[in-house]
Amino acid sequence: MAPRHPLSIVKTDLVDDAADAAFRDFVADLFAVSAAMQSVRRAAARRLGLRGSELAVLLAVSRLGQEGPVGISAVAGHLHVAASNITAEVNALVQTGLLAKTQRDDDNRAVNITLTADGQAILERLAPILRQANAHLFRRLSRGSMTELRRVFATLLAGTPAALEALDGAAPPGR
Repeated sequence: MAPRHPLSIVKTDLVDDAADAAFRDFVADLFAVSAAMQSVRRAAARRLGLRGSELAVLLAVSRLGQEGPVGISAVAGHLHVAASNITAEVNALVQTGLLAKTQRDDDNRAVNITLTADGQAILERLAPILRQANAHLFRRLSRGSMTELRRVFATLLAGTPAALEALDGAAPPGR
């Protein structure tokens, strides 16, 4: 019989017994889903001659632009990444003519980001491809399960800063 692993979780109501194998499998599945979604995004981006991160920014600007002006911090928040990463991606997409930046009227340090006609055209070319991919990815999900998953993801994302702080401050395991 294989040795029992030490528990990797404090919240023991998430496990069925004294072992946390189901929890470890759940975490492994989360990583697998994340990697798979990244692969799908990269594959879609390659169809357009873009990198996955560039496509993510274009899609975020398009989505957020439906609600009003879009700035760097809004895109960073939407994608859950550092604003400095978004600034670099936006600058590259401005250079390629897919995004435009303009000074905000109320704050000359901030910019509004919009899709250019070329940026809009590239997303329109991508739409039927994304619909097909999404049909495969999400065919078995209901609206209710999608809503529940979004709630779970928001909960996990909210706990991420504290988890990183715990890992950064933890003493390395002895050897």
